[in-house]
Amino acid sequence: MDAGDIISLVLGILNTSCVLGLSINSISRDKQIKKANKKKAWYNSEVISEKKIQDHLQKLEKALTIDDSISETDDTMKMVIEVNNCMLDFFYCSLDYIRFIDVDACKKIKRDVMAAIDEILLRIAFSSKELITFDKNRMIKIYRVKLIQSFYEIDMLIDNIS
Repeated sequence: MDAGDIISLVLGILNTSCVLGLSINSISRDKQIKKANKKKAWYNSEVISEKKIQDHLQKLEKALTIDDSISETDDTMKMVIEVNNCMLDFFYCSLDYIRFIDVDACKKIKRDVMAAIDEILLRIAFSSKELITFDKNRMIKIYRVKLIQSFYEIDMLIDNIS
């Protein structure tokens, strides 16, 4: 074996190892992308699906309706309990799934939702016998904006994790 054969052998081994390294890198990158896409699809279908958010907002709107046959104190307590139950239902049906992605993000979005619900509860507590339809719609729109903002922040976090 002369020097030319040795150089060609070394270059062949070097070329083969580079191709092998690039293909391993490509395979691992494809796996990461596939995992990120699955996580994103799961998050979009289980956590922030439009249907779940609409159902939650409809339940909240229903909880804010007033029955004229009961007293103001009973009415206020009933509304507060219904709104609180609506929030807890949303926590267990949707928000708890975020814990599988990021525990700290789950705690943050729960704090944000609780703060938004607290604003609604304060509004109920300090309102007169009747909540005007305009006030109800406005409270729900503000709540929806805060909810979507929190989901957007979580969505950006998931994109950064992937």
